[in-house]
Amino acid sequence: MITKGILLDEATGDLDLSKGRMSLGDCRSQTAEILLLAEQGEIKEYPNLGLGIQHLLGGNFEEQFSQVSLESILFYTFATAIWLLEKLFYEHRAEIEERLADLRPHTLRWYELKAKAFRLGQKLLHNSDKYSDKNLTPQDIKKLQVVKYAVASESKNVVYLKVAGQNDKGKPRLLTADEYADFVHYISEIKDAGVLFDIINKPADKIKLEIDVYVPASLIGATTELEQELKKEVERVLYELPFDGRYRSSDLLTAIEKVDKVEVAYIRSSLTQGREARQPFCPWRLATPQLGITPLKN
Repeated sequence: MITKGILLDEATGDLDLSKGRMSLGDCRSQTAEILLLAEQGEIKEYPNLGLGIQHLLGGNFEEQFSQVSLESILFYTFATAIWLLEKLFYEHRAEIEERLADLRPHTLRWYELKAKAFRLGQKLLHNSDKYSDKNLTPQDIKKLQVVKYAVASESKNVVYLKVAGQNDKGKPRLLTADEYADFVHYISEIKDAGVLFDIINKPADKIKLEIDVYVPASLIGATTELEQELKKEVERVLYELPFDGRYRSSDLLTAIEKVDKVEVAYIRSSLTQGREARQPFCPWRLATPQLGITPLKN
């Protein structure tokens, strides 16, 4: 049950800015009060909500009932139940919409989900795109599902499916030859007739960086510790790049300049070598590595 929300000032009804910013807290009683006091039509998004208690009673709510009166408790319970029912309805609606989107066949998202559902060494059921779970535990199924990353895109009537496994450190890895061959056969069985596929299973990109870092003059000649810290920061930015995520030289530059004692940093060149020939990255250019970035060499 969601109970936190933006709080209002009890005296003015405006946002509570007593802490110099918006305040968050338990908003159940506040929501109940709003629902009781509001006339129908005042809450524009939900015009049917609102009891208009002042209009019904001909006076102020507090003047008619104390906070511990039976009527006040019943009103609070009723308003909370309406609020909870509304929350549950919209959460249920969002869940149903998400499941319907997953079930829509032969969309790019469907192909991504099917790629991750692939099981190494197991045959599909006859005339089906599903596997049998007989005599298999959830742990067994998870172990057979070697494709942990999948991103589908389409260009010029060709569906490009980029896939990868996962190594012991939780990072993307290249599928083995046997895994790749079995996966290609699996896709050929579940895809639509006539659909052209390009399954991308490429090694991680190599990257070469030349970075100028300016530090205070007092540190010149004693920068070994700083160099190690800078290398860790560069590795963090590169290795945390999500699967099929975009590399931005500007993100790397921002991270380097946040390191203590670094005054100014400048990326002199950023070269990558992936599926295509080596090409330079300018600081304002974007690029999507094939399978992430290879470990940096000293």
